[in-house]
Amino acid sequence: LWYFLVPTLQLIAMLMSSTRISVLGAVGITVGMFVLYVLMCLWNKKKIQISKIIAMCFMLVIFAIFFVNSPFELRKKVEGINISYNNIQDDKKEEKKKEVPIKKEFKNEEEKYQYIKENAEAGILNEAFTNEIYPYQKDPDFWIHVVNEEEPWKYAENRGLKTLLLARVQERNQNPMDKYLGMSFMKISSFLWPERDFQAQYYYLGYIGLILLILPYVAILLYTVIRVLLNLKEKCNMKHAVYIAALLFGLVAGYYSGHVLDELFPTVYLGTIAGICLNNAREEKELMEEPEEEEGTLKLQETIAKWKEKVPVYTGKKKIEKEK
Repeated sequence: LWYFLVPTLQLIAMLMSSTRISVLGAVGITVGMFVLYVLMCLWNKKKIQISKIIAMCFMLVIFAIFFVNSPFELRKKVEGINISYNNIQDDKKEEKKKEVPIKKEFKNEEEKYQYIKENAEAGILNEAFTNEIYPYQKDPDFWIHVVNEEEPWKYAENRGLKTLLLARVQERNQNPMDKYLGMSFMKISSFLWPERDFQAQYYYLGYIGLILLILPYVAILLYTVIRVLLNLKEKCNMKHAVYIAALLFGLVAGYYSGHVLDELFPTVYLGTIAGICLNNAREEKELMEEPEEEEGTLKLQETIAKWKEKVPVYTGKKKIEKEK
């Protein structure tokens, strides 16, 4: 029961978080485990247990029931409305954009300010960024470059605009060591936080810090995969496949999203999984074979029955036998 209940609750919890990486990850993990189980059974020539297949199907059914009224589905509907609204606004922006001609020569700073304000009012630039996050008065040349030189898709979305801003801050810092040692966590977190872990770690740790942080996970993953490939007969089983998949999924999630490799609890889990992978890979011989469910249950019951026969039951009275 617990082997069914715990994963099901975990799937529902991932759905309730309503982020794309958690919802897609929940579906991907369940389907991936189903495929891995079938492949491992075929590889090791074991009987596929129908009960496990049914349990996975039930988990997906329960997940689908909760998905219909989940925060993620509500978010999709809201985003769908926003997309329709944004499409209407985009048409208006295109009309306004035609009204704002591209200008590359300016007589003074006031003309630069006016040009940036016109583009922000036309919706070409996000006013929250130009007025509050990175005021155009401090660096008008940057915003003019964004409008005139960069592709629209790079600054139309907040993620792309954050990347352009962080690159500009690194450029204006004029410190060649920033690429290798980073600009510090405090400076980046107080300005803009990228929504991807690898990108964030590059800007506040640099190439060297990023390598030191990520390399152990990648090295353990590659080492485990190589050890399994070199000893397929003993190590190609469900246990190794699950831990390798978990470690790989954690790194992929950190690359495409944020708050995976920078938060305490996810890092603790990922480090624990990496340690288990390393320990499993270094085992010269498997300590315990994976028994079939029916056989394992029967052996356990037989062992308990024999143990009860051998262990004396305490009756509260002591029997003293005298040898003559």
